[in-house]
Amino acid sequence: MLFANRPQIACPTGQTVARSGSRRGYRRAAPPYPWHWPMSRSQRSSRSAETAPRPARSIGARADRNAPWRGHSIRSNALVHVGADVVATMDVKLFYPSTTSEHVFRFFNHELGMIDYLAGALAKCCTIDGTVPLGFSASPILCQLAHLRMFDQIAARCAQHDVKMSLYVDDITLSGKSVPGELISEIKAIARRQGLTIHKVQVTRIQRNPTTTGVVLLENGGTRERNSKNIAIRDTWRSLRSVQKPVERLPLVLRLIGQEEHKRDVRTGPISSASSVTAIARLRRMERELTKALSGRPTESP
Repeated sequence: MLFANRPQIACPTGQTVARSGSRRGYRRAAPPYPWHWPMSRSQRSSRSAETAPRPARSIGARADRNAPWRGHSIRSNALVHVGADVVATMDVKLFYPSTTSEHVFRFFNHELGMIDYLAGALAKCCTIDGTVPLGFSASPILCQLAHLRMFDQIAARCAQHDVKMSLYVDDITLSGKSVPGELISEIKAIARRQGLTIHKVQVTRIQRNPTTTGVVLLENGGTRERNSKNIAIRDTWRSLRSVQKPVERLPLVLRLIGQEEHKRDVRTGPISSASSVTAIARLRRMERELTKALSGRPTESP
């Protein structure tokens, strides 16, 4: 199964998988059908996303090999709003399932000028059961591009109100001296016309350390990770100390590497970065030792 954003997930179509992060719940994952495989491979290896037309103020996704817009991260999204007095966050409800094959067809056909049968064939390659699925390499960027005009309209309205806007996949963040309720109502109306719903609207003053895309904005202009991330790191370290077998320790070490890398990328300040770098170097050594121990382990007979 080809899952660009969650390589470890492999489940039948329609089966739910646990969400990552501090938020509990489940997401519906859909593995590609055979006719999606060539498309998915080319999506993972192609760098065409870097030159594709972006929605206004789009930051993209994680700054790693799976990012739709390379060179950006959740921290770069948060830094757009450093120094603002008020920060408002919201996102599109069920962004992937609400983006239909019709939305995708219109983008290929109307925006890119493809002929009908070619736009229809590409829309079929990029969707499952009539919607954009979770797990495809192209899904984050495709959903943004399918609603390109909507996000550009929202950006134009924000500019009229002298409000900064950033877009991280489906997370919309606004900031300025104030964020008028009239603007939020206009954004909801624009989304409704596209068949989408804006929800989880939160307006927070900078003194209360607002959170956007998992990054906490500080009043002094810095950023840090959520407290829940530090709690997760502490719990993973405790679990690691409680097990001795390499086969049990290796998954915990890999999890800790990801958690510490997130902390390093999000936090500002040389002291915080140095501590994370030291922890990551230690964990990398542990990973190599455990991998070597497991590779030299005799194969058990069935």
